[in-house]
Amino acid sequence: MQKEVVLISFLFILLSNINEIDNDNPPVNFVVTIDWEKERPEIGGSDIYESIEETTLIILDIFKEHNIKATFLVEYDSMADMFQFEELLKRIIDDGHEIGLHFHGTDWYDYNELKTWILSGKEKAKKYDQDIVSFRAGCFVMTDDLKRILKETGFLVDLSKAPGFLAWDTEDTIYFEDNLLILPLTSTEGRYLNFYKGNMEELTTKKIEAEYDTLVMYFHNWNIVNDDLTLNTEKIEEIKNYFTFIENKYNIRYMRCKEYYEYFKWLQSFE
Repeated sequence: MQKEVVLISFLFILLSNINEIDNDNPPVNFVVTIDWEKERPEIGGSDIYESIEETTLIILDIFKEHNIKATFLVEYDSMADMFQFEELLKRIIDDGHEIGLHFHGTDWYDYNELKTWILSGKEKAKKYDQDIVSFRAGCFVMTDDLKRILKETGFLVDLSKAPGFLAWDTEDTIYFEDNLLILPLTSTEGRYLNFYKGNMEELTTKKIEAEYDTLVMYFHNWNIVNDDLTLNTEKIEEIKNYFTFIENKYNIRYMRCKEYYEYFKWLQSFE
């Protein structure tokens, strides 16, 4: 049933934009992803459990205001403690967002151990009728074992590629590897499309003017939290202003990972 819903959603997006194909302002596919974590490692792994509800609700309200459908990549530890965040996850799903899996320590385990963890994450999400198909490795650490596991366990989209994160890996092409779509983060000059350093408008403009038709951004739920765990109101306004900017200047088409997978697969059928 979930697959049919995704296909219908993808077709709706496609049909609703079909008249825009020949316009001077063609649609730009925009995949918004959030690494949803209960800890902020940059301040010593401090538990932000007390603020995770507040930050998530603020992000969801921003997304609702801008009609953004995003992909929340839930860290395994947060997935394992799902009972603590049950109402938040329900709200994320009820708002029409996709749930994916985010896992740190991908190079700490052997093949069998890692596969057990990954399958466990997928199983926990079934409580919410979610068949997880999108994945991002913590710190972008992809291994041969992990890629094999993703293919074997029904994942369709891997978001672990960060061009330039490793000096030798700068390729930003979107491509299929078997049935796994490799969807790299949007980057330029060592910077990624996220809210860490600001000036997102400049990076976005550079990519669109270079005729990139798909942009992939990511940020963390704790990006709007200060070191003392208070809300960073300036960062919240920055996020709001950014989405307003790109929507006013470009023909933005927000897509969840599953939808983009179907879209890209459809494009490939013409080649």
